[in-house]
Amino acid sequence: TELFEKRQEFRDEIIAVIGNDLNGYVLEDVAIDYLEQTPKSLLDQFNILDAQGIRKITELTAAQNVVTNELEQNEKLAITKKNVEAREALLALERQQAEAEARQKREIETIRAREEAETAKVQEEQRQL
Repeated sequence: TELFEKRQEFRDEIIAVIGNDLNGYVLEDVAIDYLEQTPKSLLDQFNILDAQGIRKITELTAAQNVVTNELEQNEKLAITKKNVEAREALLALERQQAEAEARQKREIETIRAREEAETAKVQEEQRQL
């Protein structure tokens, strides 16, 4: 990581060590084109440098796995929470619709009952005459 982050300094040090003039050739620039971690399986756990590398790889990998898992769980939590909120909102709207329909039905039945009572009253008055 340090080599990658300080590649400009690395370039300057290479030029300082070997110089610009290489038997008639001129070194104009140096660049790190590709960096890759050595696979853990190729490291020797009994070599102190390799053991430190294995430890460092394990530490960084474990830390990143924890962060990744936390992000994934937060994503699931946010999606589930949003789904619950949407379902609650939908149910509330359906309840409002059912209440409005029931209220309208009651009002219509009340109007019909009044009209039927008025009609019956008029018919009764006419019958008595």
